[in-house]
Amino acid sequence: MKLGDALELGIFMMPSHPPERGVYESAQWDLQVIRWAEEFGYNEAWVGEHLTQRWENCPAPDYLMAQAFAQTKNIRIGAGTYLLSQHHPSQLAIRIAYLDHLSQGRLMVGVGVGVGHADFEMLNIDGANGEHRERFNECLIILQKYWNERGPWEYEGKFWKVRRIQDTDTTRHLDPFQFPHPPLGVAGAGIASPTLEMAGERGFTPLSLMFSRRQLMGQLEAIKRGAARSANPPKRSDWRVVRDIMIADTDAEAIDLVVNGFLGRMWTDYYIKTMVEHGNGNAVTDDPNLPLDQVTAEYLARNQAIVGSPDTAFEKICDMIDISGGFGKLVALTHDYSDAPEQYRRSMDLLANEVMPRVREKYKDTELPESF
Repeated sequence: MKLGDALELGIFMMPSHPPERGVYESAQWDLQVIRWAEEFGYNEAWVGEHLTQRWENCPAPDYLMAQAFAQTKNIRIGAGTYLLSQHHPSQLAIRIAYLDHLSQGRLMVGVGVGVGHADFEMLNIDGANGEHRERFNECLIILQKYWNERGPWEYEGKFWKVRRIQDTDTTRHLDPFQFPHPPLGVAGAGIASPTLEMAGERGFTPLSLMFSRRQLMGQLEAIKRGAARSANPPKRSDWRVVRDIMIADTDAEAIDLVVNGFLGRMWTDYYIKTMVEHGNGNAVTDDPNLPLDQVTAEYLARNQAIVGSPDTAFEKICDMIDISGGFGKLVALTHDYSDAPEQYRRSMDLLANEVMPRVREKYKDTELPESF
């Protein structure tokens, strides 16, 4: 497959909003961004799940996704991600199946471990000793069993005892619209992400959330480690690379939109602190020795994220492709610019209609590796 033919665009919603933004207003902005994404030809949208986060105020992505499916026609939409440690697998299997029917097969399913300490506290999950990872693994086993073993069965694990019922005239287990289930993706943000390694091993779609070149290459190595142990590794064309992106007519305008807009505030007041809390603070720059008090919004805009004019964005995207060997999807993290909607819409438009056509043209004769 030629890289130029494979490259597609998507969006990834944390969803990221200022903590003072109302829940309804936040959801309306997210829905608007998804509609813009479809208008400009983006192929997919991912919606995050966080039970207790003020800056990521979407505790039930299903509800937002159901509205988004009703307001769009073509774009694929997925949870990015369902935090499996926090769900009963039987209930989640049915909810996913139902939403897949409502979407008529446009649903994607992202799964993740979850690292929110407040979520763990609320649900009495011992995250300090890895209970969330054990729960994740067991929930995933049960979900796949529901999807791949259609007869009645029972399963007893450490956390859940479940069964698939016998279909009768009055009862049934609802299966997804897509057979045997919607596409599965796994997101990871650490340099040596164990979840991305698992994606490589189990053949799931990898979603690399990254700031720095070091982070991207570390995540690639994690996927490769898992793929080396797999009989059915993911395809390189399925690899999603997720970046913060802001494009304007000039570098100065784009940097100003970040530094003096919501994205810069989110980086400095929330996201970097969260990365540090989870042990990934030095992943956000290409200099692991740079003191974090020097990692300002302007530093990140100029050096790490895809921020700038169409020419600058083109160069930064090509650099990602060149150092990694290529990927199938470039996925833009979305942020709440409801105070400057036209500038944000312009950024999405420039990425889709000016930058990516140039990228595809440059790599039209470049082979994308089949596997990792």
